[in-house]
Amino acid sequence: MRNDPGQLVHLAVLMEEAIQIAWDYLERAGEIENAEFCSHVLLHSVEKMVQQGVRSRLLLSNRAITQYMEALEACTLQAAS
Repeated sequence: MRNDPGQLVHLAVLMEEAIQIAWDYLERAGEIENAEFCSHVLLHSVEKMVQQGVRSRLLLSNRAITQYMEALEACTLQAAS
């Protein structure tokens, strides 16, 4: 199966926009403690969902925010123990 270059550009833009929405929200909320960790979690989350066929920008960003908050909480709990 060949990838359409236009489709790949569309998906890249979709991912970029979803990550930016999530980043902006987290930044305004004061939740970004480690920018590298945050960007890694958001990218991995959005990339995985796009591979599963999700195409809603807001769904992608909201789920990425949730996954980041869960990952941040898990790191905090691990550091506390």
